[in-house]
Amino acid sequence: MRYMAERIPVWPPISELLRSRHKYNVICNLDDIARGITNTSRPQTALLSENHSIDGCVLKREGSDFGNHFYGPEKTCKLTSSRIQEMANEEPFRWMKQRFVPALKRIGEWRVIIVGGRILYIVNTVNGPDRFIASKLRMAGYTLEEMA
Repeated sequence: MRYMAERIPVWPPISELLRSRHKYNVICNLDDIARGITNTSRPQTALLSENHSIDGCVLKREGSDFGNHFYGPEKTCKLTSSRIQEMANEEPFRWMKQRFVPALKRIGEWRVIIVGGRILYIVNTVNGPDRFIASKLRMAGYTLEEMA
């Protein structure tokens, strides 16, 4: 991929692809923004440690493809301490624990892609019967003011 990126335009840039797969770092940045700029609350997230209690939490792994490395509360309660220890020490992608937010199961997660102040796409990921399902809504390039 780097070979190609040196010869042709690649989007998103390789550096962004590599950065985005380390989701915990991105979550920390979003937490900083929520705390310091938007003054909004976010789910509590921490790197998984073998000493952590995981009651009432979900576990998710960085570099996961569409939730293939995700344990909801109904599955975390069945994990053995040895499996939690394995997960806590796994590399290169880290496991995180996050406080379970019931609304996410009900209405899903929304991601908004904004380019040049215009909403380009909205992606809604919902909990399907066996895995997460995403649907992408294509916007007509509305500005934030037009959407308000």
